[in-house]
Amino acid sequence: MKVVIYTRVSTVEQAEKNKSLEVQEKACRDYVARHNLGDVVEVYKEEGESAKTANRTQLKRMLRELASDHKEVRHLIVFKLDRLARRTEDHIALANILVKLGVKLHSATEVLEDTPSGKLMEHILASFAEFDNSVRSERSAKGMMARLQEGGWVHLAPIGYRNIKDSLGRPTVEPDEMAKPVQKFLKDFAKGLYNQDNAAELAATKYKIKARSYSIVNGKRKYSKNYDKPVGKSTVYSMLRNPLYAGYVTGKGIDEPIKGLHMHNALITKDEFDAIQMILTGTDKPVLRPYGVNKEYWPLRRYLRCAYCNSHLTGSRSKGRNDTYEYYHCTRCKGVKVKGETYKHLTLPRQTVHDAYLRLMEGVQPSVGALRAFKEIVVRKWNADYAATIARRGSVEADISALDKKKSDLIEMCRVSTITEDELKNERDKIAIDRSRLELELLEIKQEFIDTDRVLNLAIDFMANVASMWSTAQDDDRVRFQYMALPEGVTINANKKFGTVKIGLPFKQAKVLEAKLSASKKTQSNSESFMVTPGGIEPPFSG
Repeated sequence: MKVVIYTRVSTVEQAEKNKSLEVQEKACRDYVARHNLGDVVEVYKEEGESAKTANRTQLKRMLRELASDHKEVRHLIVFKLDRLARRTEDHIALANILVKLGVKLHSATEVLEDTPSGKLMEHILASFAEFDNSVRSERSAKGMMARLQEGGWVHLAPIGYRNIKDSLGRPTVEPDEMAKPVQKFLKDFAKGLYNQDNAAELAATKYKIKARSYSIVNGKRKYSKNYDKPVGKSTVYSMLRNPLYAGYVTGKGIDEPIKGLHMHNALITKDEFDAIQMILTGTDKPVLRPYGVNKEYWPLRRYLRCAYCNSHLTGSRSKGRNDTYEYYHCTRCKGVKVKGETYKHLTLPRQTVHDAYLRLMEGVQPSVGALRAFKEIVVRKWNADYAATIARRGSVEADISALDKKKSDLIEMCRVSTITEDELKNERDKIAIDRSRLELELLEIKQEFIDTDRVLNLAIDFMANVASMWSTAQDDDRVRFQYMALPEGVTINANKKFGTVKIGLPFKQAKVLEAKLSASKKTQSNSESFMVTPGGIEPPFSG
């Protein structure tokens, strides 16, 4: 009997890097040999096409050849059913076609039986494949929304920007070679030099702005990385309305534009963007209303609490005869006693409060020695928890190295005529398959790892410099910093004195270390390392 094999990976990147096609094929061939199904006459490799649709190049070719050139084929082997289809109705349709062609479907990793219960199980497996695909899609959508809400950009970068990831791996954009002409065009438009009718032509001729060409691949546009065609009207209209150029992001699930991670790379200012929108719409009100403007200017608003009634303070400005004055104040109580029985609300100058809070943050910062010991303990704990994974990773890497050496030895043996070129080719093919399997396993192992040095160094740097970072930070970062250091907020009275504070857990553990180390230095000889952690000090970790 004759057999065909169908393998598939869903992304071009997987196909190009040979992540799993050979692994799937090997498993399918082992299944054929184990069940003595016959000779494999064809392997159909679907590279970078989704199983959400039946409109796949190799799938269509396989069905066509099963009906004409491969009529003697009686078995089709797949690695898993979800390689063939990820929707139940597609699976049933394909299964019916195979039945008509007299071809039996097999899964190398799942049990399929030609019985009523076996057919039921097959449909259940197909349904689970569809369910898994739906869950993945939902997670992907939620992940994209979460990135947008962080200020990231998950879509194709507009003209003048390129897609990148920041130091924390978050998707964002940075200016590219087309940024300067785009910036000049937008700034001139904001001055009222043009209108929408002549903007597109001028963008292409005067400012030499170009667009990326694209081709249709699997029904989707695939854009070129280079700018190689004149910009069109619709693209220019989109550019004029895109807040990304002003440093803001928007998208599905975001009511109003929020500051993007690329704010420092904005090509125009918010005022210029607003001016463009007024020209386009004829309105006299700014269109872009950045989220959290009060939170940015008043980072301690609703974070500080009144020492007299425990209510959250708010922030506001009052205009005097010669200047504008800014205050944090309580709106609920009359907590400050002045001149006998006269009371007034707790009111404190904004800058005075910020200066006092900065001194409070300086007191939260642990010593450098305590932070070094803190890092040592975290690394030690992490290494202990992941010892088995680390050992397995080393073993797999050693196996890969052994295969590479074996390959080199075979090449040398062929060079000195110890083995033939055909024998060399056969052995190299086997090594390639084994190496792909190990690389796939190594990739899965690496996903369990965290870049501990980078993450820990960032955390240590933050803890060591939290006061100065809070002082120089902009936008919502101040709010994030203060909640990491003092998560429950703090009370303040009329004398700018803060109440008892509860510091964040990492700071608390570092302070415990600081106290222990300070006490131990009295009995510690000069030859002893300051990194030797006193017994009994272990930050609490889950698990």
